[in-house]
Amino acid sequence: MVCIRNAGRVVRIACIGLALATATALAQEPIRIGAFLSVTGPAACQPVASLQTTGFDALDPVRRARIPSGPYQAGFLVGEGGAVLNWYFANLGLMGVVDRMPDELKAYLALYLSRLDGSARIADLYFPLAGSVVDYSRPETRPNGVGQLSDSDDSYAATFLSLVARYRQVTCDDAWVRENMPRLKLIAANNLLRAQWPNGLVHTFQSADVYPRRQTEFRKF
Repeated sequence: MVCIRNAGRVVRIACIGLALATATALAQEPIRIGAFLSVTGPAACQPVASLQTTGFDALDPVRRARIPSGPYQAGFLVGEGGAVLNWYFANLGLMGVVDRMPDELKAYLALYLSRLDGSARIADLYFPLAGSVVDYSRPETRPNGVGQLSDSDDSYAATFLSLVARYRQVTCDDAWVRENMPRLKLIAANNLLRAQWPNGLVHTFQSADVYPRRQTEFRKF
């Protein structure tokens, strides 16, 4: 399921509910790989065959949006030739092509994890422009209007964990999931489980005082 933040009330409630259920499964001790993928319990993994396409192939523009060189080559830009790596949009855009490019997706997941701060937040990357030439070796981070380095903590975490689940579903790469489970659990705990109001709603950022409660309710539901 892809969670669109501007969708209708029912869809948004279902999306955040799925994210919280996934986070709850991640927090279980000992963690079960199957529980991470589904709240119904573990399931045998069967690798997913790549879909065959005819006519327009969405994979081509996705590949063209990949950073062409440098230490952030595994990342994907907002549009071909762009200068911004927005992790939220990259997570959503990659969800539908995991079966077509699993190796590139695995590299992207590793890059994402490497950019987390100590509390499992992540900042979008802005690459400097010199005319029409983008320098992909020196990314910058810029605070938004409320002093945050991303649009939201909860949505970035939920879409990334969904992408990880999709990667495992396609590849059955349980070894990668187990190796990275501590950081995956930290993402879920800090950005979803510990970011809940007493009534079950999730606030946008780890800090509950960035947005008042009423605004957060409108934003997420």
